[in-house]
Amino acid sequence: MTHRTPWASRFVHAPKQNFTYVTVNEFLRKYPEYESQRVRFEQIAALPDRRCVDCGQFNVWKIVMDKMPTNDMCFTCITGETDASGDYEIRP
Repeated sequence: MTHRTPWASRFVHAPKQNFTYVTVNEFLRKYPEYESQRVRFEQIAALPDRRCVDCGQFNVWKIVMDKMPTNDMCFTCITGETDASGDYEIRP
C-alpha cells in the first residue's frame, strides 16, 4: 500500500495567498445585499486565524463562512487555486 499525501501538499512552496482584505464596512458598501448579515460578518471577522484542516498550510478562508458555517479549509483547498488576489478575505 502506498501512502497518499493530500493533493494540496504540492502547494507547500506556493506564494502567500494574496487576498484583497476588507473590513466588514468596506465589504457591505460593496455588497449592500448582505447588510442583513452584518452581525454574522462581524462575528466571522473576529474569529482567530487558524490553519486549514486539509493541508495545514494556509489560514482558513473566513469570508465564506456565511455560506459554509463549518468551513475549516483554506482558499486553495476549497477552490483548487493558489492565487486568491481576485478574492476577498474579511478582517475586523
